Amino acid sequence: MNFYDQLMNGYNDEWTHSGVNGERLAHRLAELAKTGWTEEGGCLRIAFSQEELAAKKLVMQWMEEEGLEVEMDGAGNVFGRLEGQEDLPVVLSGSHVDSVPHGGHFDGPLGVLSALEVVSAWREQGYQPKRPFEIVIFSDEEGARFNGGLTGSQAFVGEIDSEKERKRVDYEGRSYEEVLKGVGLTPESVASAKRDLDQVHAFIEVHIEQGKRLEKAGLPAGVVTGIAGPTWLKVVFTGAAGHAGNTPMNDRQDALVAASDFIQKVKDFPPQVSDSGVATVGKLEVKPNGVNVIPGEVELTVDIRDIKKNGKMPLSVQSKSVLKLLQASTILKWILMN
Repeated sequence: MNFYDQLMNGYNDEWTHSGVNGERLAHRLAELAKTGWTEEGGCLRIAFSQEELAAKKLVMQWMEEEGLEVEMDGAGNVFGRLEGQEDLPVVLSGSHVDSVPHGGHFDGPLGVLSALEVVSAWREQGYQPKRPFEIVIFSDEEGARFNGGLTGSQAFVGEIDSEKERKRVDYEGRSYEEVLKGVGLTPESVASAKRDLDQVHAFIEVHIEQGKRLEKAGLPAGVVTGIAGPTWLKVVFTGAAGHAGNTPMNDRQDALVAASDFIQKVKDFPPQVSDSGVATVGKLEVKPNGVNVIPGEVELTVDIRDIKKNGKMPLSVQSKSVLKLLQASTILKWILMN
């Protein structure tokens, strides 16, 4: 069964009404999924790659077919604009089309194509909204290329730090400037992509549930009440490399053993802070990484997120402190002492 057939399996034709067409949405999701489709059935569409660019161009084509005014800004963000009845600040809706390695086919694309489906439904019904409406595709939301992310949206709001970005190197050792050049962009063009936020009335995004709370509760949809602020911590354990066969167990300084003890304790940290916090160690670099060599150094990254600050107060979406959710000193002190 192909992806389109999977999406349409069990679909009720009665759900197609008022211009909204589930078959059309499924077709677009399936066609977009072909760009970056992996042998395992996942998605590999890294930011600023030819695959991401191809996905953007496909959606741009659909936007033009719906009669929208389409443009791509200097950060690679894509906009499809439908004029409103009045010249008012715009309502934006959309998401992104880049993915993490072997990601899913709904994270990002669902938000983009749902916004496009709204326009398709309006066109079929002959409806024009009071305010202008723009579908948006933001570049590099996931951050898989440079371990950063939100490049397009930061440029959009004028908070891109060009000097910091220029220092970034991707997983292939390519510089930020080189990667941008590959898709027709430059650091200067990214920095010039700022929009006048006084002309933006609201932003709405439809997103696939990445957990299973709604699914387990049998609910079709939910409304977001909080936004998780992420903190990425890099931790390095330094030991002493040695021969695995000749070094006695009581005379070892195994960095991986120490890191393993740390990782075991990370899972116990979030509940001590709040009932909504999470922490994950998903990346390890072991050196020298030999089968018969005692690890001398381990570098790992801890991903920590919560919708509350210090487990007490909800964070303001506008606050920059959302990026400083849990300070490294607090985390390390707690884990190492327990």
